[in-house]
Amino acid sequence: MHLQSAVAFLALLASACPHVTLAKQQGLRRKLANDCTIMAIERLPLEEGEDPEMIVECELNPDDADDVSGISLLLDASPAQLGALKQLINEGEVTPGNDKLNIVGAEIDDSAVHVPPGLDIASSVRQNVEKEGRRRLVNTIGNLNMLLVKVTDVGGLVYPDSATTMSDKVFGTGTDPVNLKSRLEECSWNQITVKPKALTVDGVPDDTHEVATGVIEVTIDISLTNQSPVKVRHAITTKVQQLLGYSLPGPYDYVLYSVQGCYVDCGWAAYSYINSWNSVYQGVNYRRPGVLIHQLGRNFGLGLSGGLDGATNSDHTCSMGNPHYNPTGDDAFQCFNPAKNFQLNWYNDAKITEDPRTIGYDKTLTMVGIDEYPLRDYDFPVTVRLETGGGADYFVGFNRASATGPNRMNVEGSNQVTIVQVEGNSGESYSQSFLKAKLSQGQSYAITNYDGTGKTVTITALSIDITTFPGTAVINISDGLVPAPPSPPPTPARITPACEGSDPDTCGCDAVKQNDYRGDISTTEDGYTCMNWESHSPHSHTRTANYPDKGIGNHNYCRNPDGEPRAWCYTTDPNKRWSFCDVPSCTPPSTPSHVPSNQPSDLPSNVPSESSSGSVQVQPSSERSLNASFSTNQTCPGAQEMMEVQIRTDSFPGETNWTLTDKCGDNGVILKGGPYDLGLGLFSSHVCANDGQYEFQINDSWGDGICCKEGQGSYLVTFGNVEKASGGEFDYVEKTTFGTCETSQPSSEPSLNDAPSNQPSDLPSNLPSNVPSDLPSNVPSNQPSDLPSNVPSDLPSNVPSNQPSDLPSN
Repeated sequence: MHLQSAVAFLALLASACPHVTLAKQQGLRRKLANDCTIMAIERLPLEEGEDPEMIVECELNPDDADDVSGISLLLDASPAQLGALKQLINEGEVTPGNDKLNIVGAEIDDSAVHVPPGLDIASSVRQNVEKEGRRRLVNTIGNLNMLLVKVTDVGGLVYPDSATTMSDKVFGTGTDPVNLKSRLEECSWNQITVKPKALTVDGVPDDTHEVATGVIEVTIDISLTNQSPVKVRHAITTKVQQLLGYSLPGPYDYVLYSVQGCYVDCGWAAYSYINSWNSVYQGVNYRRPGVLIHQLGRNFGLGLSGGLDGATNSDHTCSMGNPHYNPTGDDAFQCFNPAKNFQLNWYNDAKITEDPRTIGYDKTLTMVGIDEYPLRDYDFPVTVRLETGGGADYFVGFNRASATGPNRMNVEGSNQVTIVQVEGNSGESYSQSFLKAKLSQGQSYAITNYDGTGKTVTITALSIDITTFPGTAVINISDGLVPAPPSPPPTPARITPACEGSDPDTCGCDAVKQNDYRGDISTTEDGYTCMNWESHSPHSHTRTANYPDKGIGNHNYCRNPDGEPRAWCYTTDPNKRWSFCDVPSCTPPSTPSHVPSNQPSDLPSNVPSESSSGSVQVQPSSERSLNASFSTNQTCPGAQEMMEVQIRTDSFPGETNWTLTDKCGDNGVILKGGPYDLGLGLFSSHVCANDGQYEFQINDSWGDGICCKEGQGSYLVTFGNVEKASGGEFDYVEKTTFGTCETSQPSSEPSLNDAPSNQPSDLPSNLPSNVPSDLPSNVPSNQPSDLPSNVPSDLPSNVPSNQPSDLPSN
């Protein structure tokens, strides 16, 4: 490159990113020193019917960009390298916006990260399992803070709509009834609330910079006519960060850029960063609700939806195919397909998983569409996942299009049963999907050699009725085979009895909380049938995988693999996740006697009395306690009360953990929980404890608490059914201390001490009396007798006196 060109480039870069100094840009290419975050962009074609384009970028660590955040460069790699990385993304093996690349030998310049030729790109992926340093990803529930940026270039090019008009077209702040806000809230049945507002870094309304509700304006220092989209976006991001005084996304969930047009590397109507916060629209496309919904879907982490023709975006049964381009939005009443509905958090109580790989599988289900989701009976699903075992699962839905519902203007497959298949990741996160069938009443779709089993699984629309409210589709999923006779459950290996007289086939030992029980009770104490431990329907769980040697497997018998107070099971009722079982105890709880033995010990006991304040630790019940009405039905011995901690997670459950600590005794942490693996779930843990002082501490590794940015999370701590701590809005840590370690004044008649006296008696008996009393006195005399008592003390001193009594024992 000529010197003049280099100088011109450095000047341009400095103007677009003022924080980048020329001193660090002396070489046009330099080594990439840190991992960069994989970013995937989908460019929506300018004209309907064209194939979209995925572009892979890498967002630099600020240390590689002169401490400027949000700088993302194209990934300059061979077609084979890019193809391999895109395949990993489409199959859900790589999560854009989260996973990173550690590229040995990579170099960067002003426009690209250059990958060395021949490098195995897949081996360079570093999956960010712990989300260290992650941005906010895929917040798809609760309040969503949004900002629209109206952009003017250095030459004055700007889309002619006023900021007020733009606010109305995107957020419905005026008279426009169909817009991004209205469509998202309708499709989610108000589980999303779009909040358009300029904000400070602390989330406080920023009236200084807001020119219309949810809109700010910036002027960039470069021209739209001679710069690539990458450089234009960098210039916009830098100007917005300068204006607002913080790095994006800051307090926003999603930020939209509107530019007048595109002049270099064009052909796109809009583009979005997958699993991230930013989307860009050129010209009139910011007005098109169908385009906005499609692009926000990409931000949500949704893959494209391909049609029956095999094209990647030709599924017109939903918004993730090629969207509506009508600027008025009158035809934009369309939501998402069954796979996307499964991935989103909007219908968690109406999605189920079935596994048709079992020989003789046959299941009939009644489904409703998301169009009439609130009218459904509790057990009517809106989306059904069919397990394949390899991640490329099938999804079935009823594509209902009622007269007034959010899905009322489908282009394709209205009021039919639709079947789609994802390329990977079981529909849990980003993956390309393809439409496989649209079934009218009486039609079937056959899947041959299902998951390599050699059998054919057929899905049939038995009936479709749209004359009722809600409309329903009755489907049957069957392999048409005669089920094999049920094999008897494997004979469990005999285990060592956990207590005297134990018979694990008929009872469980209290000493080990019945974790030794291996009998065949399969009904809970409140009458529910137990679910097979290897099943995930109607309740998904990880117990079988996490506790392989605890007596659970291909059966539905009550067990206690995880330290609960006694044996339990998941139930087959969708509305009752789990319950305890009425398993007999092998031994009754021990009842301490207050009557001494006939022959007292020569030496004092080192064991404290039975009223010891020690608490038994119970591990959290983790993912099982999901019903909001859950409370344990366990009773506590003596003066102890039930201590219970309930946690409702937000959308990032892996960031949350907590402890409950006894501040009085030596017990330390008596309960703890997290990190969790289920978002937006309710978890409960409990333990019997004595009155005292306790400290509850809850932590969030991202620093945004569990409410209310990433979902309506909360916590509640009760002791004896009295609330002691609650909340959800905090940053990294919140602590609550309750109770006291002070003991009450002694009564006239002393009670048994928790521990032996610190001071030994002045006149202990060196030898036990020959004949103990049958009924010892519980009340000591006010004055010691001159002669020793014939009756031994109930609680001998822990330490014998150094000098024997002057008078021998009788």
